[in-house]
Amino acid sequence: MRSADDLTAAARIRDAAIEQFGEHGFGVGLRPIAEAAGVSAALVIHHFGSKDGLRRACDAYVAEQVRSGKSEAMRSSDPATWFAAMAEIEEYAPLMAYLVRCMQSGGDLATTLWRTMIDNAEDYLDEGVRSGVLKPSRDPSARA
Repeated sequence: MRSADDLTAAARIRDAAIEQFGEHGFGVGLRPIAEAAGVSAALVIHHFGSKDGLRRACDAYVAEQVRSGKSEAMRSSDPATWFAAMAEIEEYAPLMAYLVRCMQSGGDLATTLWRTMIDNAEDYLDEGVRSGVLKPSRDPSARA
């Protein structure tokens, strides 16, 4: 989930929050998240303002990770690219657990994340059409 250039305290907090929320649900407190990130709860508040702010940051990160991974796959017609992505599937387990929890919880954040992911799906499916991996659709929005 982490890249070598994304090891800031904020990134560690975000990654720990994604894992904690995915494993334990959104009722988990800031202290366990901070402990998992190796920081203080005050630093979590410093970086994200509130638990809701942290959730919004997690939502944005998860949506972007899904979008970028799918976009990369749609830009290539080389099966080796797809197999390489499948080989890294374990890295996505915390993101998928987070997504499941988010959709189960409902509410405004879940709705916003869902809309973002649909919009992103339209974009990466369009990339697949442009690269020749996918055939055009009469209704790209419905396909997404």
